Amino acid sequence: MAFGRPSLERPWKSLTDDDEWEKHGKTLIERQSNTNIAAGLVLTTSAVFLSTQPPLTSFLLYTTRTCYALALGSFAHALGSMLSGLAVINIYKANDRIWVKDVCSRPDCTYACSQNYRS
Repeated sequence: MAFGRPSLERPWKSLTDDDEWEKHGKTLIERQSNTNIAAGLVLTTSAVFLSTQPPLTSFLLYTTRTCYALALGSFAHALGSMLSGLAVINIYKANDRIWVKDVCSRPDCTYACSQNYRS
């Protein structure tokens, strides 16, 4: 809900006003889309490193086991980032502010949110 925000004031305000909800949703979706674009670039770059031979082995030898492990880790994290980002965008677009307010007002959700912001 408070993606890139120092406090929860604006997201909570958006749950009570339709115009604020639209503005907050647009901002959140734009930020998540930018994150997905960056993850897509990392994903394709790591896929290229995993599937090709280096052009100049004397200059840059990335066919060692450590480089492959790091590139595979980068690939997996970028893929996970893209999938979770797409899930966030789809869930956010599919639900209305009343449903989100009801879910965020439940005791288990408020406890989880307070624990995340406390650390």
